[in-house]
Parts: sequence; C-alpha cells; structure tokens
Amino acid sequence: MFKNTLFLKIILIFTLPALGILYFSSVLVYEKIQSFNEVDGINHNLTYLINTEKLINSLQEERELSVLLLLEKSEKSSLQKSRELSTKNYEELEKTLKNLNQNLDNKVIQLKSEINKLELFRARIDNSDATLDEIFEEYNQFDKVLLDSLFLLKPIKLAFDFNNEFRNIVHFLSFRESICIEKTMVDAYFINTKINDKLYIMLMKNYSLLEINKDIFLNNANLEIVQRYNSKLNEEYYNKIFIIRNGIKNKNFSTKLIKIVLFKNISFCIFRFSCD
Repeated sequence: MFKNTLFLKIILIFTLPALGILYFSSVLVYEKIQSFNEVDGINHNLTYLINTEKLINSLQEERELSVLLLLEKSEKSSLQKSRELSTKNYEELEKTLKNLNQNLDNKVIQLKSEINKLELFRARIDNSDATLDEIFEEYNQFDKVLLDSLFLLKPIKLAFDFNNEFRNIVHFLSFRESICIEKTMVDAYFINTKINDKLYIMLMKNYSLLEINKDIFLNNANLEIVQRYNSKLNEEYYNKIFIIRNGIKNKNFSTKLIKIVLFKNISFCIFRFSCD
C-alpha cells in the first residue's frame, strides 16, 4: 500500500509539471496562430483596399474623359487607354476578391454585372448614343458598388485600431469620389453652359454625401492627418469654391459667378490632398 502511494506521488510530481507545460505550450501556439491569422487578414484586406482604390481611380478618370468625348468630341485616345487600365484593374481586383476567404460571392456576381454593363455602355458612348446624365449614373453606380464592398469586409478580430483606420479610409475614398463627381460636373457646365434638372438633383445629393463623409473622416482621423488635410487647403481658393457651390445650389449659373475663379485650373485644393 505504501509503495503504491509513493509510486503515485512520484508519478504526480513528474506528470503535473508536464501537463502544465503542455497546457501553456498549447495556449502559446494558439495565440501565435491567432496572431498569424490576424496579420494574414490585415494583409488580405489591405490588398483588396489598394486594388479597389486603383479601379475607382481609373473609373473616375474614365468618367471624366467620357464626358469630354461626349461634349467636345475629344480625348478619344486617352479614353481608350483609360478604359484598358480600368479593365486591367478590374481583373486584378477580381483575383484579389476570390482570395479573400470571405463570403462575398454575391459581391463578385454584382461586380461582374457592373463590368458587363460598362462594356455595353462604352459602345453607346462611342456611338454617341449616351446622355450626360447616363454617363454619371453608370460610373457613379460602379464606384458606389466598389465602395460598398469595402464596408462589407469582415473586421479583423482583436485588431481594433486597424479596423477603425480601415473604415475611416473608406469614408475618405467616398469623400474623394464626391469631390471627383463635383469637379467633373462643373467641368461639364463650363463646356455645356447648363445643368439640367436631373443633373442638378444628382449634384445636390452628391453635396450631402460629400459633407457626411468629410465630417466622418475628419472626426475620426488622428491629429496628424487633420493637420495635413488643413495644410493642403488654400483658403482663398476654398472660399471661391464655396461661392461657386452656393451659386449652384441656388441655381445661379451665371458665367460671371463661375468666372470668379477659373474652376478648371484650380484642380480643387481638396482633390490635391486626396491624390497625395
């Protein structure tokens, strides 16, 4: 009996530390796996963000060149290059989306539908069978689908700071999209000297989205980013843009008002910041 008790004690003396080591080793391995998954998830989300931004940028340029082709019958060669870049960027984004390991099958289908619609719409533009309203509707919708897809990405577990920064970047991209829409619409006014009711309503909605996303971005950005944003603003130009915006909102489209500043040559101080 004594021998069995002693043997049991000896077993426990050696077994308990071994079990403790095994337990803490398992916890350590689990934490490392979690850390790896976290880093891997961040990498996938950043890659998707970068490729989405590239496609949005090329579609913004394509939208502007399409407007110039429609109104001035110019920029045909530049537009073709822009289209090729958009198609290339879409193909890269599609590959990235498939490697995300997230349940975004519906989004893949939606993006394919948008690129197919765009291919057909490009032919209409080439045949002068598209209106100015339709150009904005087509490209704005595509960019909206892309921006929405960024909001749908699953947050990275425990990476709270990254998730907050990521979401704020998406608000910034939405803000920049509104700036690009406004710039192209005002450029169109310079050429066309009028804004129809449909475009006016579209522009008013765009102003609302611009202010919403700008406020969210600045309210959640760190001090360094806010200071950088403010440093890019030229107060004189910004005040003149403010006058033009108010004139447009009040349907005061006089050439004299618009010529307070050569809008096409300003390049939007805010747009400069967003492209840096």
